[in-house]
Amino acid sequence: MIKVFIVDDHQLIIDGLMEMLATESDIEVLSTARDGNEAIIKIPIIRPDVVLLDLDMPGKNGFEVLEVLRERHQEICFVILSMHLEKALMEKAIRLGIHGYLPKTVDKSELVQAIRKTHSGGRHFSADVTLGLAHESNLPSTASPFLLADLSDREREILKELALGHSSKVVSDNLNISHYTVETHRKNIMRKLDAHSVADLVRIAFKSGLIS
Repeated sequence: MIKVFIVDDHQLIIDGLMEMLATESDIEVLSTARDGNEAIIKIPIIRPDVVLLDLDMPGKNGFEVLEVLRERHQEICFVILSMHLEKALMEKAIRLGIHGYLPKTVDKSELVQAIRKTHSGGRHFSADVTLGLAHESNLPSTASPFLLADLSDREREILKELALGHSSKVVSDNLNISHYTVETHRKNIMRKLDAHSVADLVRIAFKSGLIS
């Protein structure tokens, strides 16, 4: 059973999410919070598997919740559910260690997919989010495979997996290589592409045409 905690300052949103998830046999909403302060108190006590977290809330906002809880509770998956799709906000959330980012317009099937995927060790970013992250003024406006010219075939495979939101463990399983090998390739990819975050990898993968 995947234990879920919902943080949102609008009761209507909470009620809607609870109704959407109530029919899933492997997902249970344990509790909710209406602001960041309440979330910071309740989440360490309840210890959910996945937290659906709004960004814009009274008291402490979603970023402050992440800053307080993310490092202390690395076993918990944090998935942002927000109406804000500004690139700077999404990149900040990624830097703070989120496992997924969805717009509040997301449908039930993708919400459930994101919960299951992050719980199993992956990451999930909606199409709107990945497209927003892919927009970067200092990268070519059209897809260019030359962005990946310095990468080996194996490194391109791993880049694609990472850009799709897969964790290193999932990549090692998918490609049948060791976790250590994935991490070594990941460091080399970041160095060769002058990338500093998952958001950078997503943008480059889109701009190179590696994923679409």
